[in-house]
Amino acid sequence: MAQLYAGPQERYTRDIDLLVEEEHLSRAVAALCAAGFAVDHKGDLATYRQQLHELDGFVGNHSVNLRHPAVGEVDLHWRFGQNPVAELEPARIFARAEWRELLGYRIRVIGPWDGLVLSAHHAVRENFNPATMLRDVLDTQRWLQRLEALGNAAAVLSHVERCRMAAPVGAMAALLGHRGFLEPLGQTAASRDLAFLFRMQLDGTSINRDVQRLSDPREWTKIWRYGLGGVAGYQRLMNVHAPGQRVPWAERLGRLSRILAGLSPTNWQRWRALRTIVRVKTNYQDAPKP
Repeated sequence: MAQLYAGPQERYTRDIDLLVEEEHLSRAVAALCAAGFAVDHKGDLATYRQQLHELDGFVGNHSVNLRHPAVGEVDLHWRFGQNPVAELEPARIFARAEWRELLGYRIRVIGPWDGLVLSAHHAVRENFNPATMLRDVLDTQRWLQRLEALGNAAAVLSHVERCRMAAPVGAMAALLGHRGFLEPLGQTAASRDLAFLFRMQLDGTSINRDVQRLSDPREWTKIWRYGLGGVAGYQRLMNVHAPGQRVPWAERLGRLSRILAGLSPTNWQRWRALRTIVRVKTNYQDAPKP
């Protein structure tokens, strides 16, 4: 909103996304609570953080949601996955941040390189669903215009690749019909698969998220771990995502039938696209340390 648009009249948002380094998380939560916000999760912050760590691959971001009765919601982030690439660590993002004016205040906001990457990151988290990531596509269009005006295309490409986000950034560029410096990224098989997911869902075909999770080896690890530990342990873990939710047996059986239907090999292109988005998530969220 501060970088690309003329205020909230041009860029609607339902919440405010804030980023802090993990070592400052407790202080940030305390400051927001002192200002009248309340956390959504149950229990203490340390337990919540540990459960998010175990849920990785399913959640994607490490963040805590806080609500204010008059102001609205804040999503306080501190990590983009369990083991993100170095370029996505908050300290490096802060080093590239810029000062901008918004609503009469001077604030620090993400720079253009990170704006491009984090727009694609959100699109990946939303499984390239137009209903929830169309704004990311529109933001990407403006980020590309800003970056082309700034020049140094080689540095932008290098940053995208270091963030391991070439496939989703390329897919976003392809969906926009971009003919600039990112055009080669949109011609890879992975980018085409992600663009296919977008168009498929735009036509009204939904993604079975259970099938997607079953194509993720990390989810099988969780199923094995908590299967041995009992259903109760898995239920406690899932309460982080949906506090207090108990799924009726009729709905569980319905989900099982939809999973089996979704595993049908007849639509190989859809299955390949789901595997691609799982690989993309793993590629940048679980990067090995140098």
